[in-house]
Amino acid sequence: MMHGGIGFAGFVQRVRLADGTSYTMSQQGMQASLGIDLFSPNWMAEGTARTFGEDGKERVRSSVQEFELKVYYKDKFAKQFGYRAGAGLTGRYLTIKEQGFADREYTTPTSVASLGTDLFITPSVSVGADLNARSSLIGDTIDKNSFDATLRLDTHF
Repeated sequence: MMHGGIGFAGFVQRVRLADGTSYTMSQQGMQASLGIDLFSPNWMAEGTARTFGEDGKERVRSSVQEFELKVYYKDKFAKQFGYRAGAGLTGRYLTIKEQGFADREYTTPTSVASLGTDLFITPSVSVGADLNARSSLIGDTIDKNSFDATLRLDTHF
């Protein structure tokens, strides 16, 4: 089967700025995903694109775009309730606009771990929620760790 969906995501992340102060980013955005089963109805690969528009305090503004590839194990508790757990890689593009400093851009590869649930409205439509934890794979970035949650609407065909 193939799977496609959209979602609303929000994340929280703390970064240390150029002047040594800390800034907590808390942003909302959209995601689009496309997946396919891998040799079994229990294993799936999914590609996701996310965008978090510019947001932040007056002095500091940030925006994030992400592209990720995850592999999930998924199953159902009951006919209508399912779960998924997976891991993968994400490319994060973070832009920081801080008053008095030049705009800074960080491109960071991250690992991601994900847990999610689904409620199947019909066999081909589900709503769900995901929790994700991300950790940087490189040390030369302010974009170290982040946590996010996503509400999803998916189709399965």
